[in-house]
Amino acid sequence: MNAQTLALVVSAALVVLGLLYAVLGWRSRRSGRALLRGLAVSVFFVGAWLTGVMELLADAARGLVDWARGQDLDTMMWAGIICAGLGVLLYVIASFMSGVSRAEGKRRREAAMQKRLGVTTGASATTPAVPSGSTPGSEPAPSDLDEDEITTILERRGIT
Repeated sequence: MNAQTLALVVSAALVVLGLLYAVLGWRSRRSGRALLRGLAVSVFFVGAWLTGVMELLADAARGLVDWARGQDLDTMMWAGIICAGLGVLLYVIASFMSGVSRAEGKRRREAAMQKRLGVTTGASATTPAVPSGSTPGSEPAPSDLDEDEITTILERRGIT
């Protein structure tokens, strides 16, 4: 099978898959988003075939197959195969993890910044520490001075 025929067959299969996705997405959810995505994939592969990009990819795939057939699998090659497989595995695992919203990300960054600067949160941050032997209000406690400095630093960095 020459590269032109292979490109045509692969393009046709990908166009059909894109249209199938569009139809099933529309029928199951009445989702215009799924419909447009399926149509976009189909139109993209038609364009790739018309411009000759699919033929180029078919030649590249054939070159990779020829290269793989001619390789002797030594220790370095196995290490590369294991690294590539590990990369794919980590990517698949990451795709199943839930994302972090902007608000949650901002909250995590602020908590990390406060931890780095030594600011405590909770009840201890709202009640000032009074050193033993002094009366409240006589002079500011050391933790109050630290809080003011930290607040100034956070404000300079745009964190409120």
